[in-house]
Amino acid sequence: EKYFELIFQRRPVHSLYTYFNYAYFLAKQGQREKGEKYVKEIIQLFPQNHLVLIHAANFYILIKEYDKALEYAKKNYDLFPNRKNKNFFLKIEEIIKKRIN
Repeated sequence: EKYFELIFQRRPVHSLYTYFNYAYFLAKQGQREKGEKYVKEIIQLFPQNHLVLIHAANFYILIKEYDKALEYAKKNYDLFPNRKNKNFFLKIEEIIKKRIN
């Protein structure tokens, strides 16, 4: 955690991966809300960025908020329609169906 704190003291942080890695780390440490704050911040800055949308969906999978994960995966597929993005979207739909049944 001290590593991330050091990086974020040196703003601006220029790497999207840094934001998402820290968000994942926080979620795994039980600080889900704090991690989500970083995810929302980067989504607000880059709402139509492929990597941002994929990582946002992965973050919400990690914290088991599958509806939000599906929302970002769908937005990504709508903006960037290709087989890989469609499969990612369908994978999340499948997870949701399994949890309902």
